[in-house]
Amino acid sequence: MEVSQNQYILYLENLTEAFTNQYYKGLKRLEATDEPRSYWLLACRSGTDKKKTLWKKLLLQNARSIQPTLLELDSPPLLYLGVDEVIFILDSPTGELLVRYDLGTPFLWFHSSEDQIFAVCELEIYAFTLHGGLKWTTNFPDVLKNVVKKNEHLEVTDLSDRIYRVDVLTGKTLMRASQAVSSSP
Repeated sequence: MEVSQNQYILYLENLTEAFTNQYYKGLKRLEATDEPRSYWLLACRSGTDKKKTLWKKLLLQNARSIQPTLLELDSPPLLYLGVDEVIFILDSPTGELLVRYDLGTPFLWFHSSEDQIFAVCELEIYAFTLHGGLKWTTNFPDVLKNVVKKNEHLEVTDLSDRIYRVDVLTGKTLMRASQAVSSSP
């Protein structure tokens, strides 16, 4: 997979089938698990000189079939990386690990707005500043299936079709509907 911004081009390659510890021994590792079953090569190249590799990292994760999720910001130049139950935040130009957040449940996807990043997990949402600081976290009783930002709140739907409204500034649940209304023909 290739993710391209003007300044940087990110490459993510699954190494699970062809992984040899010896070949990638010198690479810095981002370990999302202590028992890896899947290995990914994350490389960053210059957007202006595509042949110039700026840095490489080896990602270790447990889940074989779930690809790590990347979210790159231009300003500041940060890379958010969701892997298993971990979020890594890297400096895009150098690949330096700035912070690691261990999550309570498996990471699902990122949802970004103009002033913050939301990391949606199976049973939680984490809100981050654009500079990588954790603002708040909130928990839910059932697995999440949809999150939409509407004005100053998130509308969160779980697998039981319960709908929650969460304040984007505080993470407090503003309202909970008991069930989504189903329409009958």
